[in-house]
Amino acid sequence: MTSIPSNAIPTMFQQRSTAPLSPQVDHYRFTTALFNNTANTNEQIRIQASLSRRFKLILRYLTREAIQQLQLTCRAMDNLVRDHVWHRPSFHKDPTYDALVKFQRFLSILPHMRQVTRQTIRELSLTPMEESLYERVPKDFFTTLITYTTGLVSLNLSRATFFSAASLPHTGVAWRWDHLTSLNLSHVEHMSDPLLVQLAVSLPQLCLIRLDGTQVNHGVGQLAHHCDRLSSLSLKGTPLTDEALVALAKFRTIHVTELDISECRHISAAGLDVVARYCVHLSWLGLAHTPISLATLRTLDHRFWKYLDIAYCDQLHQDITTIPHQQQQQQQQCRYDDDILAQQTTTTKSHKSLYELIICAPQLQHLSLSMPVLQHLLAVHRRQPVNNVLVNVDVGDSPAHYLPRSPSRVDRLVIHNLPEHTPLSMLDDLAALFPKVKHLKLVRDYYQTDYLHLSFSPGDNQGNQGNKNDHGADITEETIKSYRPMASTSLISIVMEQRRDLLEGPSMW
Repeated sequence: MTSIPSNAIPTMFQQRSTAPLSPQVDHYRFTTALFNNTANTNEQIRIQASLSRRFKLILRYLTREAIQQLQLTCRAMDNLVRDHVWHRPSFHKDPTYDALVKFQRFLSILPHMRQVTRQTIRELSLTPMEESLYERVPKDFFTTLITYTTGLVSLNLSRATFFSAASLPHTGVAWRWDHLTSLNLSHVEHMSDPLLVQLAVSLPQLCLIRLDGTQVNHGVGQLAHHCDRLSSLSLKGTPLTDEALVALAKFRTIHVTELDISECRHISAAGLDVVARYCVHLSWLGLAHTPISLATLRTLDHRFWKYLDIAYCDQLHQDITTIPHQQQQQQQQCRYDDDILAQQTTTTKSHKSLYELIICAPQLQHLSLSMPVLQHLLAVHRRQPVNNVLVNVDVGDSPAHYLPRSPSRVDRLVIHNLPEHTPLSMLDDLAALFPKVKHLKLVRDYYQTDYLHLSFSPGDNQGNQGNKNDHGADITEETIKSYRPMASTSLISIVMEQRRDLLEGPSMW
């Protein structure tokens, strides 16, 4: 997996826009021009270059049978077709055979392929792939891939039950995979610390690794020690301890730019403080269900944040509750201090509020938080001076209200623990707090009506009857469908589930 440029981060919703094409017309044009006998060599080169450009545009619209026929007919297009077919071989979209059978055939023909074709293979995804009673993945599949796909860059083995220490080459045989930079081992049942250490020694160019839901701990420190290019780690739901976290922070220091330790229950505030002290260039930061505090967040440099997940952080919720009382006491104490002491109590970079850390983060695009943090941000936002204002109008009988314009650049927002009977007008406040949001996801909390009615039924709650466009109604599935934002054109969807889905992105695949 290649590293993300520092000036931009692609999101999962960004799609490459293409101009409307007509595959039949363009295919006819370059196939007829292909067989024109041109005496001039320069003219042939020009035509071939023009055909290549057109072919790249319509290649995605052609069927696999048409691509194979074209490859056999036109030798000039062999390179483009080979890159398209073998750059990322697919085993999961065949109407006749399942992924396991196709992967077995792939392993059998791999030794007989041309060297140039094997070097074209860059990415492999072996998930989902289920073994049956009679169909099994060969035990030496990993050794075969190491031997013949030397140019492989990305390997996805997520939930692969067939991968274990027995899949590696025999003990005592030195092996290296020099070009592999991205490895996904999430939810692999047989993943362990000794296996992780063996992989770390033989994968020196590894940049990104995902170990979500695996039983790894101390092997993470060895991984950071052996992989000098390691910059992205996803360790969600692992039994990670402070010792492994400190080893990771001290070995990789500023080179770690993406770290997700959400739902790691065994780490403490001390381990998080070490990470904040050494890993100062973190741009992808997953801290859900961790004892992160406001003081630790202040230690981190929010100028680099592009992804932040601070949902279900109880210590952070306590900090934002007690801080207003502490600030009031500090202001009263400053009245009796002389000028020298007053200069020492001025606001510095390390004493920024949570509102400043999140809203003023210049690159933050993905944000996930819980309702207590959101309510705190909204309360602080309403107290900001109104210079450039957003005028909320057309809110029924209620008068128009003015809110300050927020500098936030967040375009994807996830809010957890949405309480019951939350007014629909809160979405207008969100539009003022996060004016650039295009994708809003609301995950509701447990509702009392779920137990009274045995199941959630949108529209049954009292107070939601009547005009669906009434901004005084509650947030339900029905009112969300008819909601029209007044200050933004955000795409809003509500998730009526109790399970929490962590944000995902292409940089952490």
